[in-house]
Amino acid sequence: MKSAIRPSLNLPQVYLYIKPVDFRKSFLGLSAIVECELGHNPFAGHLYAFTHRKRNKIKCLFWDNTGFVLYYKSLSGLLVILVVPEIIFSA
Repeated sequence: MKSAIRPSLNLPQVYLYIKPVDFRKSFLGLSAIVECELGHNPFAGHLYAFTHRKRNKIKCLFWDNTGFVLYYKSLSGLLVILVVPEIIFSA
C-alpha cells in the first residue's frame, strides 16, 4: 500500500479562516491570505482551512518542509457551519 501525504498528527496549530474564499485560488493565493490578512508565516507548518461562499467545500493548506500541500474536499450533502464567538473590545 502506498503512503499518503498527510499532515502530521502533532500539527502545531490549526486555523479556520472564517471569510468565504474564491476557490479558484491555489496555494499561492491562499498563502498570500495567510501572510497578508492573518499576519502569519505560511511556512511555519500550521494548517489553514478555508471555505467558499456556499460552505459545502473546504480547502486546507500547509507547508511540509518540501512545499505546500493543498487539500480540497467537497462535502456532499453537508455544510461547514461556523460558530464564531462574539468578540468584545474594551477601550
